[in-house]
Amino acid sequence: MGKLLAFLSDVHANFAALRAVLEDAVPFAPESVYNLGDTVGYGPEPGACVEWARGHAVVSLLGNHDAACAGLLDLEWFNPWARESVEWTIARLSTDQRLWLKSRPHLHRLEGPGQPRILLAHGTPREPVTEYVDDQAAADILAHADFDLALVGHTHLMGVYTRRGYTPFRANGEYALVRGEPCLVNIGSVGQPRDGSPLAGYVLVDLDAWKVILRRVPYDVAAAQRAILDAGLPPVLAERLATGR
Repeated sequence: MGKLLAFLSDVHANFAALRAVLEDAVPFAPESVYNLGDTVGYGPEPGACVEWARGHAVVSLLGNHDAACAGLLDLEWFNPWARESVEWTIARLSTDQRLWLKSRPHLHRLEGPGQPRILLAHGTPREPVTEYVDDQAAADILAHADFDLALVGHTHLMGVYTRRGYTPFRANGEYALVRGEPCLVNIGSVGQPRDGSPLAGYVLVDLDAWKVILRRVPYDVAAAQRAILDAGLPPVLAERLATGR
């Protein structure tokens, strides 16, 4: 394999899932790891996930849950369970951790001489914190792309968008990129997948072979569920981990 970079998103304070993803990435030996946001929210270990991101991710972007916990987004934007989890999270993060979340960038570009143009966002390149990517949004963005590859999260669904259409991924797989054709990849969710599979998701990009490696990883869902319930968070947040919904 060539030069590999790892990208993950939507950890959502699920440290058990994060740990499994990081262990899965070890054999690939990525040169660096990028975090596309929503490090917190929903899950029971926000502090541990923030500290991992601060210490190990080259870049961590601002997600909508991060923004809410940092006081940048109105809680009325969220459903009742999400709102309760945001309030719970705010009470358990330190002032320093909340300030770190508040300072996260909305977008990040990876560019260099002779290198592909890679754009990172939590939501979409045009509304990086709050917009969900779907077929129409992807088509509009790809029609006016100023990137070779855009990587996003937020929907908790893993798949590849090109000008020819959409390819979902619910299991491990690879997608060969075409040089000169822009591509948008939703890298799924580490801590809260919602495509019917409980497997944590992340991706690797092989810059030399110019391909995306999509990874789905098992982890101890039952332990994560117990931690949510023991923390006093809404039970639905534990239940949905097992169903991937």
